[in-house]
Amino acid sequence: MAVLRTSAHDSLRIHQGSQFLITEVADGMPTGSPGPGEVLGRWTLPRIGAGPNGVDITSAVPPGCPIHVRYELWDAEPGPLPSWDRMWEGRLQLRTGRIGIAQCHP
Repeated sequence: MAVLRTSAHDSLRIHQGSQFLITEVADGMPTGSPGPGEVLGRWTLPRIGAGPNGVDITSAVPPGCPIHVRYELWDAEPGPLPSWDRMWEGRLQLRTGRIGIAQCHP
């Protein structure tokens, strides 16, 4: 049975339809790929693109509403929860070990 080892929260306010990044960060600035303005060609529904050390997501929230992200570190692969209607699964390579959320400016 998988056990949650640690978790953290982050948030950001963006406009509807705007993209945001979950990527490697250093000194509060996104340094991973994808980065701000980087175009990814590997899109899957619901508008998620993955780079080698980041994820580019298109928001569907009302304008000005916050996006909340929860990062989790598990000791094994957790089973899905019934409340999850969509999920991205993949591997990220974070050389710095620091992950964060950032506005994407195409």
